[in-house]
Amino acid sequence: EFYLKRILFVEKKKRYISLSILQEGQLLGKGRGKPEIKGFEFIKSNVKPYLRDFYTQLATDEILEADEISPSRIFKKMAQLKSDIEYGMSHGDSKFYKQAKVKTPDNYKNPFSTQGITAVMLWNAICPTMAIELPADVNIVPIKSLRLPKPPERTKPTEVVQLDPFKNKNIEELADKYPDVYQRLYNEIYTNVNPQIRYMNLSSIALPKNSNITIPQYVFDLINYDDIVTNSIQLFLPVMESLGIRSVPTTSNTNHMTNIIQL
Repeated sequence: EFYLKRILFVEKKKRYISLSILQEGQLLGKGRGKPEIKGFEFIKSNVKPYLRDFYTQLATDEILEADEISPSRIFKKMAQLKSDIEYGMSHGDSKFYKQAKVKTPDNYKNPFSTQGITAVMLWNAICPTMAIELPADVNIVPIKSLRLPKPPERTKPTEVVQLDPFKNKNIEELADKYPDVYQRLYNEIYTNVNPQIRYMNLSSIALPKNSNITIPQYVFDLINYDDIVTNSIQLFLPVMESLGIRSVPTTSNTNHMTNIIQL
């Protein structure tokens, strides 16, 4: 049915980048062909348009339509993107934040284990005068973890377990720099009667998209900028791996782009 000029596969099934020239004998794109990108994370709706467009254009220009694929040229463009993201983050640019539509908690089986819910709850706890009402379309931003250390299981039913939030150095730093913000967090989450809320995985925060809302400085101080850069670059790493541009795993979930070659 199709005649393909070029197709790139990766290790995972049902993911490919292709350029179809003919379909049932008919020329596509006036002879230039029809690009198709399937299954990759960077084309999903929750990816910011800037990144989705950048990676789509990069795949089209440098892989599908290039006379000869140049891994070094692709690497340089990715390195420039990384620099652009780092610069943008340091100057308050939000176009690299992940976006999400968060429903009301009753729509989720385990709401307090759902990133969107916990991120909104954290924002509402520390910014109560600008609370987000669900459902809402928000930006989800990684932060330095504020998760309350969970105590060990009680050996006796009557045993009282003393909680020390400051075992988490990020919580301690927040309390030292912004005591009023920490107190709100303590009252709303760390001493909540529901243990599922007390020990939520507070590794991201929701930011409202309303341009009339000014994001407080203490929220910016919590943001994990390294994670934003890493998460943005990781979207294209499977394609780079297929071209022989290796990445280095640093954790079970994180890979970093590298110019180290394999001999």
